[in-house]
Amino acid sequence: MPEKLNLNLEVDRLNAELKSLDKVLLENELSMNYSKKLLQGPLSDFLTHIGQISMMSRLNGNPIEREDFSSAEINSKEIE
Repeated sequence: MPEKLNLNLEVDRLNAELKSLDKVLLENELSMNYSKKLLQGPLSDFLTHIGQISMMSRLNGNPIEREDFSSAEINSKEIE
């Protein structure tokens, strides 16, 4: 049986990776081709898994509240 992971440690690890990605994107200009590959590859995969987690949570009676980020102001300095 796989080792059970600590949710808080995993959240911290995710936030650290997002900070790292944010730093790389701020410091490097990406070509359009590379940007498309990034968006269509790992970032799309990430969003797919978030959707799966949300679906499983809802099926287990713990729905995740919906939020609309389409009009949110983007400020990379606010990543915690």
